[in-house]
Amino acid sequence: MIAGHYRLVERIGSGGTGVVWRAVDERLERSVAIKQILTQPSLPPGEKEIVRARASREARNAARFQHPNAIVVFDITDHEGDPCLVMEYLQSQSLAMVLSSQGTLPLDQVARIGEQVASALVAAHRAGIVHRDVKPGNVLLGENGTVKITDFGISKAKGDVALTATGLISGTAAYLAPEVARGTDPTPAADVFALGATLFHALEGEPPYGSNPNPLALLYAAANGQLSQPRNAGQLTDLLLDLLSFEPEDRPSMVEVRDQLADFADMADDAVPTRMLATHRPAPRRAATRTLDRRAEQAEISTAEMMAQEAPSEPSLPPVRPVRPNGHPTRSHPIQAPPPEEPGNRRTLLFVGGFVGGLVIVGVALYLLFGGSPPQSSSAQANSTSTSAAAQTTEASASTLGQTKSAGKADVGSAASMVADFYNDLVGDSGNLSDAWKMLTPAAQQVYGSESAFENYWTENPVTKWSSVKGANGSGTNADGSVDMSVGNVTNAGHSRSVSLRVVVGSSGKLLIDSNTKS
Repeated sequence: MIAGHYRLVERIGSGGTGVVWRAVDERLERSVAIKQILTQPSLPPGEKEIVRARASREARNAARFQHPNAIVVFDITDHEGDPCLVMEYLQSQSLAMVLSSQGTLPLDQVARIGEQVASALVAAHRAGIVHRDVKPGNVLLGENGTVKITDFGISKAKGDVALTATGLISGTAAYLAPEVARGTDPTPAADVFALGATLFHALEGEPPYGSNPNPLALLYAAANGQLSQPRNAGQLTDLLLDLLSFEPEDRPSMVEVRDQLADFADMADDAVPTRMLATHRPAPRRAATRTLDRRAEQAEISTAEMMAQEAPSEPSLPPVRPVRPNGHPTRSHPIQAPPPEEPGNRRTLLFVGGFVGGLVIVGVALYLLFGGSPPQSSSAQANSTSTSAAAQTTEASASTLGQTKSAGKADVGSAASMVADFYNDLVGDSGNLSDAWKMLTPAAQQVYGSESAFENYWTENPVTKWSSVKGANGSGTNADGSVDMSVGNVTNAGHSRSVSLRVVVGSSGKLLIDSNTKS
């Protein structure tokens, strides 16, 4: 028994710093995970104090933000001189265990895992926290399909004091960003690199620096950016290389990573429903995937090359893709212009066009001669267009707010993730109001009247903080397929309140908010 009411049930994991137990909180009658951080009896008193301070910092940092894809820390206590963290219990396996048994995972599943981890890290970064140890061992794959990141043991928030000895690097060498391996303080860009290294491992079967058991060799490879080239990443190759860029400023932000992984998971050629996030928030179009951009550009280049071969009198150099100093391709692609059109082809097109035009004129004349009605004037066409637009507007607003029909059965976990993203997008300069607008049903959008009015409202009344999202009725789904969600301590316009929201499945299969979100 720990702290008088946590009864240990079984040991579920261990590591270099301690052991993790599944326990029962006998006061609240729920399962919890307890991480007991073991301190050696021979450890000097000063170092023991550092261990305790690090445990306290882990609890404090984990409590600074709440997200559906991050393990929650409930309490910190002490047992026989060892600090113990009391955490949310998730029936799960770590990604490291899954990779150890399976070797690699398919692209779409890796994208969905990465999207959820990135979503949690976005929230951590907005709270001023850098995780600093993103790796497969700290990514938990729940049996219910949930993915959560854990172990903020060496994470650091703004204002934290240093708890490691001078010259000691915190993190796991196989996933370290080059600048961290060289001794630079980690930034959110280092978490981006570590997530890229984790996804690389999931796709390729080993970390990007290889699997050398010598940690010094791995540190040397990390400091010099000596990466293996991905072989199994397919359409994720470009994004993966961007995450693993040698220079921190060349890496995308964690928000861009989350959005692009969501886009890829949606558009995967063989995207079958998996237990990894069956539904998630609508993928924003503002961060169009570099993969699609490159594919379109390469298609244009291929077409231009084919046309150039048909016109040998106009020789041109083949397109060259520039590379960065570390060997990674840049994001720019020179596009070769097609050769000028031949005069003979132009004359042929003019002849065919004239012939077709003549047939159209004859057809119209015969139609009018044998009782057809005259074509509409431009004024009539404008009226028709106006009527059509009015009909579409009426259709869009036909559903009553709070009564929009759900096209399927929503679940609380996915709804919580979507609502969390909605409020994150309303937070000051760090959010994205265009993304938030797309998470509302037409009826909920009509509360504001237009997207520009929505953006103006939340620009003038930005959310400064919110605390938690949970199902208003536990984990139950309403009879009509919707779920009711509760958001705690939403603060904006100088006051704080709890917000109740109805979430439905839209016609496109995406979760949408069908409530008045205006404060």
